[in-house]
Amino acid sequence: MRTLFKIVALGTIVGLLNRCEEPVDLELDIPDPQIVLLSNFFPDELVKVQLSRTQSILSSEDYMPIEGATVRLLVGDESVEQLQEVEASDGNPPFYTTTVFKPRVGVRYTLHASAPGYDPISAVSSIPEPVPISLFRQTSLQVIDLADGETEVKLGFELDYEDPDAAITYYHLRLIQEVEELHVIPTIGDTVVVGQRLEPIIFPASSTNGIWIPALSRSGGGILLIDKPFSPLLNLNLTNSFKDLERPGRLFAELRVVSEDYYNFQSSLSKKRLTSGLPSNGQGGEIQNNVTNGQGVFAGYNSVLDTLDVAF
Repeated sequence: MRTLFKIVALGTIVGLLNRCEEPVDLELDIPDPQIVLLSNFFPDELVKVQLSRTQSILSSEDYMPIEGATVRLLVGDESVEQLQEVEASDGNPPFYTTTVFKPRVGVRYTLHASAPGYDPISAVSSIPEPVPISLFRQTSLQVIDLADGETEVKLGFELDYEDPDAAITYYHLRLIQEVEELHVIPTIGDTVVVGQRLEPIIFPASSTNGIWIPALSRSGGGILLIDKPFSPLLNLNLTNSFKDLERPGRLFAELRVVSEDYYNFQSSLSKKRLTSGLPSNGQGGEIQNNVTNGQGVFAGYNSVLDTLDVAF
């Protein structure tokens, strides 16, 4: 199935330039490295935090986590828990987590982090109320047989949600395709399902009625929305290819209600990636963040999930 999904933590190391000749003083103004904080937290789940460091444009390294930091979560001026460091394993970077405390909707949380050699950082966020999905239905389906047993499936669907009128609301809509893995029993010729996997749908950046809708190539894919930039329904069409002995299963829609900081960070990051390597046109800009003395994002979100059983 031709979808892309890669979770990559933001933040990389300032590398040392190895030279065979004598060092040359280039008189470059390289800012001191800062802590990069990444944490999106959800109600009634442990708070997990990744810390890394910013990189110089001269760096050849990809990622450098910060270990041995002191990370505390507060409500007002009261510390509710000091986060514990979890070592890297199975190719995943180390992170910090609460072991007991789980956040609630509507409470403002402050995160403080400090590590030797860096300015201490802080960030504030809360978890918004969820918004129900009111409609998620299939509108069209086309199945095309390709070479080597592959199949192309074109699916159209409509989606709507109960956006509140009282205030501006920010959303991250994610779509996840279930892929069923099949096996043919030679003796009787029957096909059985032997496994399933979930693959996030990656959308191209798009514009609807002059409104730019950021599409995320990371963070689980999906699109970012403010209120309802469509009327009356959100109409989407998906085209996915499946290998031989694969077929589409259910389609899941996750509607996240996110903070303005979450939206601004992911939106500006998406624009930056979209314009990377292109001539400057004023569209890229800086990556917005809500971390004092650092970079990254600390943001609460809420979500609801709906399921579409695709009718063939």
